[in-house]
Amino acid sequence: MMKNPFLRNLRNKFQNIKKPLFWAAFHILILISFAILFFVRTARGEKNLVNTNLFDILPDSAGIKAVSKADKVLTDRSGRQFIIFAEAGEAKKAQNMAAALYDALIKADSKKEIFERITLAGISGGGNEASGGLEALLDFYSQNRFLLLDYKTIDKLNETGGAEEIAQAALEKAYGAFSITPMQDMETDPFFLTELELENLIGLAPKTKSELDGRFYAMIQGSLTGAGAAITNKKSGVRLIYECAESILNAADDSEADFVFSGVPFHSYGSSSKAQKEVAVISALSMLAVIALLFFVFRSVLPIIFSIAAIALSALMGLCSTLIFFGQIHILTFVFGTTLIGTCLDYSVHFFIKWNCVCDKEAERKKMFKGFALSFLSTEICYLILFFAPFLLLKQIAIFSFCGILSTFLTVILLFPSIANIKKIFSYAQNDAKSTENNIKNSKICAKNDKILQNSAQNGINSAQKSYRKNIANLRYIFIATVATALFFIAIFYRNNLRLDNDFRKFYSMSGKLLEDEKKSAVLMARNSSPWYFIVAAQSKDALFLAEENFCRRLDSEIQRGRLKSYSAYTQFIPSPKRQRASFNACKNLFPLVEEQLLNLGFEQDSAALFFDEYKREGQIDFVKPPEEMARALSAFLIGNIDGKWFSVIMPVVPAAENAAASFADDTEYFKALCSSEENVFFINKMNDINFEMNRLTKIMLLLLAAAFVVLLFVLKIFYPLKTLARIAFIPLAVLLAEAAGMAFFKIPLGFFSVTGIILVFGLGMDYIIYTVESGDRLNRLAILISFLTTALSFGAIALSSFMPVHVFGSVVFIGLLAAWAFSRA
Repeated sequence: MMKNPFLRNLRNKFQNIKKPLFWAAFHILILISFAILFFVRTARGEKNLVNTNLFDILPDSAGIKAVSKADKVLTDRSGRQFIIFAEAGEAKKAQNMAAALYDALIKADSKKEIFERITLAGISGGGNEASGGLEALLDFYSQNRFLLLDYKTIDKLNETGGAEEIAQAALEKAYGAFSITPMQDMETDPFFLTELELENLIGLAPKTKSELDGRFYAMIQGSLTGAGAAITNKKSGVRLIYECAESILNAADDSEADFVFSGVPFHSYGSSSKAQKEVAVISALSMLAVIALLFFVFRSVLPIIFSIAAIALSALMGLCSTLIFFGQIHILTFVFGTTLIGTCLDYSVHFFIKWNCVCDKEAERKKMFKGFALSFLSTEICYLILFFAPFLLLKQIAIFSFCGILSTFLTVILLFPSIANIKKIFSYAQNDAKSTENNIKNSKICAKNDKILQNSAQNGINSAQKSYRKNIANLRYIFIATVATALFFIAIFYRNNLRLDNDFRKFYSMSGKLLEDEKKSAVLMARNSSPWYFIVAAQSKDALFLAEENFCRRLDSEIQRGRLKSYSAYTQFIPSPKRQRASFNACKNLFPLVEEQLLNLGFEQDSAALFFDEYKREGQIDFVKPPEEMARALSAFLIGNIDGKWFSVIMPVVPAAENAAASFADDTEYFKALCSSEENVFFINKMNDINFEMNRLTKIMLLLLAAAFVVLLFVLKIFYPLKTLARIAFIPLAVLLAEAAGMAFFKIPLGFFSVTGIILVFGLGMDYIIYTVESGDRLNRLAILISFLTTALSFGAIALSSFMPVHVFGSVVFIGLLAAWAFSRA
């Protein structure tokens, strides 16, 4: 037995050190894990830790799971492509501006780290250098003319009299006013097969305008590398484009000269940059407001310093944990993560308000632990629900917030109470046992005084006070019933506004110059592309091209019926091996006409040998491969080999309709049904599929919320009697009613992000009633008020965001928190 008071207290103090050691071990473990993974990722060349691509937050739909990886590659590739038009009052000035921008971008990307490809009127740069231009394209078709005929020409050659028609058409071109192919090639190509193929190519190429409303335009096309597409990267391609364009405009002598920017990279850059600024502003304003509030309450800087340090540490733990789990963190996770400011402050506020106002610290710590533990449990259960949602953004938010709140919980429970005790260990080494005994004596006196005060307060309650409290309670019940009835009727009156809606097209809307640029670009490019497309899949490359060609022939029939205007596909430019062989064999029908055709063109009969030699040479080619520049252009359609399967995409262009919405819905269902009979073709209407999937997930989340509510009630039943449990259960149900009324009144859609907000309010609202049940005194009411204000400030701040998901999320949580605090007070 350790009878010496000094030694006994010294032992107790050293035992308390175990708590901060456990706290330190938890945080150090996360930091070390993150450091190891960071070095591993850096060694692999994976340097982009922050994902700023707006479109990466969209989840895969159930309808495209069979080709989800291919669709992801396609989305990533198209998300890095861009178009720039140089605009000026004269054609020459527009061309010079485009050339100057092209040269500036090529020079700025001398190491070829930013641009995968840049093209200006046949000139190519970025990535690997081009091997030609228009001349290389002409050589390619000329050298492979027997293999590249389309099915229309092949069918014509195989018809009776078809070869004669083609021969006659070639003579008309030869003696006409204009021909695409050089005349010196007529001796080896007397039937103008190269011309036929180039005419087909020109017919497939997009018709870009160079003049519009008296203004002239020159076009630059390009694609960013992965590093160049990263918004936060110092080598951001979009930032470089803007800087170079601004420099050229400043040097131009045309005050009305401008650049027109089109493509996903510009929208991702604009929206992500705006989100980053909002994160900084929202976080700063929230923190300043919280600091001012805390200083007003505590009139001391120490609780503020400790609270801010706890929040900063929790944010760091949330960041590291998210990067450990996912390798990257989306910029919008930071936006939602600002809510940690208010949530984590709840624990600090409750701790400092109560800890500084009692003498028996150990008893108060044990008393607070139960309330903290139960409120922590209710909040973390809600974040666990989010983690199981099949949606990457919500998984990241769940991990970020879960680990951040866990960090703050451990800080408040293990570290804050031990800070003063750790300091006292060193003071014991300088004090004697008598000093220790005096401290114990003082603590006993303090405890005795507390007991006397409590007994005095109990004896001071008279019948008048009891009557007064009873009347107040009755008034509260009347107030709650009145408010609940009002909320019910509001929800009923505006019930038409409360409907399931997950239209992701509403989450981002173009505005300002980007909107005007896209409108102008659409006119210049003559685009009327469809939001849906087809992905073709096969086990081999040859099988892929064959399946694509077979489906394209069906689409040709739809063009004849007027359901499609046109489409773009890889095999329109590079035929499948089967079609190349069919093209080669069909050309045999020209053999009887070769000598006569050459004589009609003014060549000797001996020239026929050149024709047959060329035919024999092409017959030895296994499969025609496009030239380098053409291959890069066609990469937009050939997705490539993914996990042993080959994929390509067919992009349709639909005819304009008077009733666009009805036509779109009709075409969607028609072509979806058309693909259902194709084994290797998948109809992809990504946005509609995602909206449908999100509606389904929203319903699942609501069911999970109901399940979590039941589970939590069972857990709380262990700690509370049935009457108290009913009071606790009332709060989230009343909050749900308030949420329904608020969302209906303010026309907030019942979608995935609003339901996410409802789930978090469920956990946060439970905190208020648990704190109230645990301790309903004046200090507790003050702590709940401060907790509500700090949390509402952070959530209310993100409700001001211009990004719709963040705005909806913040608004719903703010409404719910207000209702939760008000009902817990009652």
